[in-house]
Amino acid sequence: MSTMCQADGLSRNEIRLIAKRLRKIFNIKGYCFPIVKFLDVVLPTIDEEFSLSIVEPDEITPGHYAITYPDTHEMVVRSDVYEKAINGDGRSRFTLAHELFHYLFHTANHIRFARANEEIPLYINPEWQANTFAAELLVPMDLVKNMSANDIVKNCKVSWQCAKIQVENFKK
Repeated sequence: MSTMCQADGLSRNEIRLIAKRLRKIFNIKGYCFPIVKFLDVVLPTIDEEFSLSIVEPDEITPGHYAITYPDTHEMVVRSDVYEKAINGDGRSRFTLAHELFHYLFHTANHIRFARANEEIPLYINPEWQANTFAAELLVPMDLVKNMSANDIVKNCKVSWQCAKIQVENFKK
């Protein structure tokens, strides 16, 4: 038996709608979502308590690229990940978008821990939700549904893996 973290249930379509609304509210047009600018400039104007800390890789839990603490309004990101995101690295941009979802949706009121013998369903898995949001925010279906994975990588500045997964999801 293991302890698992569970979030309020969200489907891919619900998460896609959240990402689409976020783009619309902040008038984000075009393919490439400005995730670094969003975290540096926009989020602090929405939440004055928000704190983005850029730390050296050895100052964060080993094996982690970033950690978010929604209830204390803090996001901690490794400096190498942050710098790569500034330079358009797809995986690093994905990491920041992933952490944004944790920040916005995984507060203590929406996360709970449970002991279970089996895997939890994806729709209540907070990591699946954050990954799905990052993909939907950075690769919006309504803009790229007819593009190849190569075109998505180029236009949306995401990794090949993210582009390929999104192309497969759009076919469903």
